[in-house]
Amino acid sequence: MLRALIAIFICLFASGASTEPSVEDKLCIFSAAQKLPAIPGLEITGSRVKSLPPEQRRRAEKTSKVSSVKVEIDIKAAGQEGTYEFVCSGAPGGTVFVTPTGVSGRYPLENSLARPIGNSPR
Repeated sequence: MLRALIAIFICLFASGASTEPSVEDKLCIFSAAQKLPAIPGLEITGSRVKSLPPEQRRRAEKTSKVSSVKVEIDIKAAGQEGTYEFVCSGAPGGTVFVTPTGVSGRYPLENSLARPIGNSPR
């Protein structure tokens, strides 16, 4: 629970956006942060809420009362950076449902050469 509270605190202040996110956006960010993997030392460096592309929005919004947005959470852990992406759906003022959709990464943070996982040096 403490990890989740720290995550939401970091998400809200690390985003650097000039406008305050809506209550629904904050709930989506908080719910997505709880779905991040339990990696020791994981640090949330930023978060943002974006609208879904039209095609993806039609699939996610099954009724007119449900809205869906894309949540991106930037992380840093074990010398690596990445962005976890989620789709957050829910009715205003109601429960939200967060679904992971992917992860992208930038490896490694240092200037060393990255070796693909699974390849052993010969």
